Amino acid sequence: MTLSRPTRWAYAKTARSIALQAGLADGDVLTGTELEALNDAQLAERLQLVTICARIMPEQKLRIVEALKAAGEIVAMTGDGVNDAPSLKSAHIGIAMGKRGTDVAREAAAIVLLDDDFGSIVKAIALGRRIYGNIRKAMAFIFVVHAPIAGFALIPLLLGMPILFGPIHIALLEMVIDPVCAFVFEAEEAEPDSMQRPPRRPSGCFHGHDRLERVSRRTCLCPADWRLCCIGQALCIDDAVEFRHWQNFSYAPN
Repeated sequence: MTLSRPTRWAYAKTARSIALQAGLADGDVLTGTELEALNDAQLAERLQLVTICARIMPEQKLRIVEALKAAGEIVAMTGDGVNDAPSLKSAHIGIAMGKRGTDVAREAAAIVLLDDDFGSIVKAIALGRRIYGNIRKAMAFIFVVHAPIAGFALIPLLLGMPILFGPIHIALLEMVIDPVCAFVFEAEEAEPDSMQRPPRRPSGCFHGHDRLERVSRRTCLCPADWRLCCIGQALCIDDAVEFRHWQNFSYAPN
C-alpha cells in the first residue's frame, strides 16, 4: 500500500474542521504556500476575508501580525516556541505558555498563561471588561454626586445667598460617598452582554460622547437634590423669612 503525501487542500480542510469545532468563525483558509506568493498589499487585502491560517512558518506569522497591525487591528499572538518570539514581541499582546513554553517565548510575551489553558484568556478578557465597566460607572457616579455638592457650596456664595454646605458638611458627605462608591462598584457584577460587545478602540473616549451627555444631563436636572438641600438648610435657619426664601428657591427644568 502506498501512502500519498497530504495535499494543500487536505491541510486547509483539516484546519477548517478543527477551527469550526473550536468555535471560530467560518471563513477563508490561508495556507503558508499561498501566503508566500503574496506581497504585503495582497496579504493585507486577503486577510480581510481569512479567519483560519494553516501550515504557517514562523516568519510568515510575523508578516501576518504586521499586516493586521497596519490595517488598524489590535493583534494578540499566542506561542510557545523560540521561533514564535518575534511574533509575540511584535503583537500588541503576546501570550506565551507558562508550562511548555520556552524561556525566550516567555520573555518576549506580555502575558504568560501559567496553566497553558486558552480558556484563561477568555476569563481574563471578561474580568478586564468587568473592571473597565465598573470604573466607568464609578467615575459617572462620582461626577454626578460631586458636581451638585460643588454647586451647592459655590452658587450661594456667588449669588449672595445663605451658605448651604459648610466645610464640615462636605467632609461628612465625602466620608459617606467615597466608601460606598468603593464597596458597591468593586462588588458589581459584569453586565450580561459584556462579552458580546465589540472591542473598544484604544483611541476612543473613556466615557463616550453619548454617555457624557447623559451624565451631564442627569447632573444638571436634579430638582429633588435642590429641594432636599433647601429643606436641610431650612432646618438650620431660625429666621422665618429666610426659611420661606429657601423653600421657594427650587430649580425646575423646562
